Amino acid sequence: MIHENLENVKMKEPDLESILQVLPNEWQPQIKLFNTASDTGCDGELTIQLNQKTKHYLLAFKQIHRKESLVHYSHAHSNTQRILVCNPLSTYLRDICTELNVNYIDESGNIRIADDSTYILIQGQKAVASKAIATMTTGIVKCLFAFFAEPSLLNEPYSLIAERAGISLGMVNKTMTFLIENKHIAHQSTPRRFLDVQTLQYEWLISYQQKVAPKIPSIACPPPENWESVPLNTGDIWAGEVAAAQLTNYLIPQDYLLFTQNMRPEKYPISKNHNAKLRMKKAFWGKALSISQNAFALLTVAELLLSNDGRNRELAEMINDQYLHLTKLP
Repeated sequence: MIHENLENVKMKEPDLESILQVLPNEWQPQIKLFNTASDTGCDGELTIQLNQKTKHYLLAFKQIHRKESLVHYSHAHSNTQRILVCNPLSTYLRDICTELNVNYIDESGNIRIADDSTYILIQGQKAVASKAIATMTTGIVKCLFAFFAEPSLLNEPYSLIAERAGISLGMVNKTMTFLIENKHIAHQSTPRRFLDVQTLQYEWLISYQQKVAPKIPSIACPPPENWESVPLNTGDIWAGEVAAAQLTNYLIPQDYLLFTQNMRPEKYPISKNHNAKLRMKKAFWGKALSISQNAFALLTVAELLLSNDGRNRELAEMINDQYLHLTKLP
């Protein structure tokens, strides 16, 4: 479990030029950093020009990845003359800032400043990837999913890893080489562990979309009365909108997507509503793999992003904020 005091931590000292670059030039922005912690608990001061008036705001540098972090911050700092400077915020977290009346400037250039005389909202800015993403093969993507599903597999014999991931022994070896060469695990470390699982999962999402998803066998099935009426075999798991509903209780799914080892669907009550679509996809992992909540959430986000639907993108952001805590989504 990630504790609040670890998530709501100070950012490293920011690059002033980077902050100034995301602010409009017409504001004539100036930033002064405090050498030591001020009585206000802030890290600096921002001065801008609006309508020929000089406005001053205190700045607090924080890392924010969850709603709870924003709630904690808002309770401690309710002054509207204070601005949170933070990592790129998802659409979901920016909406939470609005609900909590939190002013912010994130590293992508999303800005909210609201006080008694001012309301500024700049949205829709996306973060630029800080480095090139190392190319994963289909086998590496499958092997990594097994590690996310069962983290203890990272320290198991290659034969067991291959069985659970549904890949060859040689591909397990290639995956380990990939992880070492790209500094995702230490070259000599016992036990093995991921050095930055969030970054690795971000890269996995990109590679899944490019390498694995287009090749997964799937079949379209008659519409069921509802997704709960579809009988599940051992190892079957829902994905997409149904999985999002299971994780968030936030929507009524319209498209049903089921990952299964058996591509022959069992009988179920048929609906006359042909808009309620059911698609089955062949599970790309081994039959004995146990899917953790983290892996379930990761696969759900991956399939929601593949839909290219705005509502599903928002759901993916919400699931990320609640379960994965990735700084951004692809």
